[in-house]
Amino acid sequence: MSTQTKQRLGSLLSILSVAIILLAQIITEFSWINPRYNPILNWVSDLGVPVVTTYGTHLINSPLYFVMNTGFILGGLIYFVGFLLRKSTVPRTKTYQVAPITYTIGLLLIGIFPGYDWALHMFHPLGALVFLLSGDLLAISFGRIQLKSNQALGRTSIALGVISLIVIPVMFTFSTSGFEGLIERVAIYPVFIAIVIRHIHELRAKKS
Repeated sequence: MSTQTKQRLGSLLSILSVAIILLAQIITEFSWINPRYNPILNWVSDLGVPVVTTYGTHLINSPLYFVMNTGFILGGLIYFVGFLLRKSTVPRTKTYQVAPITYTIGLLLIGIFPGYDWALHMFHPLGALVFLLSGDLLAISFGRIQLKSNQALGRTSIALGVISLIVIPVMFTFSTSGFEGLIERVAIYPVFIAIVIRHIHELRAKKS
C-alpha cells in the first residue's frame, strides 16, 4: 500500500470514527422513553450509564447504554488505526505524535468506565478531560500550520480548539446548572468538527 493510499485511508477512518460516535449517540438518545432524553439537561455520558440512577435532580435510564459505550470504544480504536496509517506523514511534533494516542485513550476510558457512581467512576471524567484536551491541542496545532497557506481554515480550526478549551472549566463548574448537557456539547462538538474539517482538507489536498 502506497504512502498516499495509507494517508487517504487514515483520513477516511478518522472521519468515520466521528460518525460512529455521533450515530451511536443518536440511536441511544432515541431509545430513552422514561424519561425522554434532554440534550440541554442530560450529559452525553448519561447515554452510557448501564443502571437506572439519578444525577442531581434528573433520572438516568438508558436502555441502549451499550450502544453508546461501544460507539466511544469503536470510535477511539478506528481513529487510532487511522492515525497509525497516517503516522509517517504527519508533522514530527510532540502534539501530532502524542495527542492522537491520548485522544484515543480518553475515548476508551469514557466507554469502558461509564459515568455514574461506582468504584471506578473517576476514570470517566479523567477520560473526558484527556479526550477534550487532546482534541483541542490537535485542532489548534493544525490551525497554526494552516495559517501559512489557508488562513480561513487555520483560523477556524484554532477557534474551534480555543472555544472547547474555554468551555471545559465552565462545563465542570456548572455541572448541575440545568444546562449542563448544552454546555458539554459546546466543549465536545468543536473537537469533532475540527477533526472532520482537517481530514476533509487532507483528502482534497491529496486528490488535487
